[in-house]
Amino acid sequence: MVDNAIFKDYLAQIEHAYKAGNATEHTHRPALKSLLEAFQPGITATNEPKRIKCGAPDYIITRKDVPLGFVEAKDIGVSLGDTESSEQLKRYRDGLANLILTDYLEFRWYVSGELRLTACLAKPQANGKLRAEAEGTQQLAELLQSFFAENIPVISSPKELAVRMAALARLIRSIIGKTFAEEGEHGALHEQMDGFRKVLLHDLTPEQFGDMYAQTICYGLFAARCNSTGLHFTRTHAAYDLPKTNPFLRKLFAHIAGPELDERFVWVRVAGSSATARRLLELAFDNGQIARDSPPSVVGYRLIEAVLPDGFTTEVCPAAVAWWQRAAAALRHGKLLTLDYGLEAEEFLTPARAHGTLRAYQRHHPTADLLANAGEQDLTAHVNFTALRAAGEKAGLRTEDCGTQARFLTRVAEATWSAPRTFGEWTSARRRQFQTLTHPDHLGRSFKVLVQSRGG
Repeated sequence: MVDNAIFKDYLAQIEHAYKAGNATEHTHRPALKSLLEAFQPGITATNEPKRIKCGAPDYIITRKDVPLGFVEAKDIGVSLGDTESSEQLKRYRDGLANLILTDYLEFRWYVSGELRLTACLAKPQANGKLRAEAEGTQQLAELLQSFFAENIPVISSPKELAVRMAALARLIRSIIGKTFAEEGEHGALHEQMDGFRKVLLHDLTPEQFGDMYAQTICYGLFAARCNSTGLHFTRTHAAYDLPKTNPFLRKLFAHIAGPELDERFVWVRVAGSSATARRLLELAFDNGQIARDSPPSVVGYRLIEAVLPDGFTTEVCPAAVAWWQRAAAALRHGKLLTLDYGLEAEEFLTPARAHGTLRAYQRHHPTADLLANAGEQDLTAHVNFTALRAAGEKAGLRTEDCGTQARFLTRVAEATWSAPRTFGEWTSARRRQFQTLTHPDHLGRSFKVLVQSRGG
């Protein structure tokens, strides 16, 4: 249930400051911070003026130091449409996967640069008061729930990795440029550029210096992550994880991005390879290690327990794998199919899922307390599709499809369209149901489908 009181308190604070007639976007920042932290207990909305001045978003949202998303706030009355097309927001949308843009009354939520949801809590009036919108509270609650529940997209191809890292490098370059211009000729960045001019490039320009700085941070973190032997990866330890076969990169990275890196740049996070995480979970779910008489609570857990950071939570369900293995063994001819919320193995161990996927839902809305309302709310956790697929293939099944529900149902629909006499007419109600099941913002992307077969 949404606590309307926190929204009423928020609007009261905004209206009180707005009626004074001298409020700026800075005036309302404490109220927005309080709203975000009250709506989602356990998160921290950090508003750091030094970082904002050099180009960082107004708020960085974290849970136990794990970044969840970002919020950029403009003054009341500033056109969000104009802001949306600005160079600043273009950089944010390209480089930040989970972002809210707001003028404290209107809210726009973006995922990987694409607009997902909007909400308008209230509108300003000529007398300085705010007129609350009828559906504003519900709209904003749904937007914030989606924002906090969003998982940072997992990189799935070399091209996607290159595009994501390039966007982050451009964002870092912009921040470095603003900081360089602000600090004056005796600042730390000026001193570093002078050092590079003396040793490396005598005609190095500030723009080239910004490029080199940003690319070194991005590439250095990526190379260190690929070479890292553990899951608990940090920027401060990255210099030690860089290959010793590249001493120049080790020294340069330690100099410009090591423990002494300017705090105004630290908020930018660059994720690297998750191959180690994938291997660990594949070991934990390996069917050869799951005996039929083994208690599920002890099977495979120790393989990943020793390397996860303190406080990291994830779900392991060997019973599901064992059931799929038995079903596969019993299948002589035909197909096995499952449709459910799910992830690949490595996606369970990303920083964005440090608290696991176990959720409680009551009347289609998430609730914070898993043990509350016994018998009146649903408990659910994501299916590990890597584990199920491996179990079936080990039993001799052939994987026909493993992808989104949208793709699977679209293929089914194409078959019905080609034989309308067999499947009947597509009524308007049936079309609406199909759109709900396949739309990426509803069930099309969050649900996955695994189809395995034997014979034929």
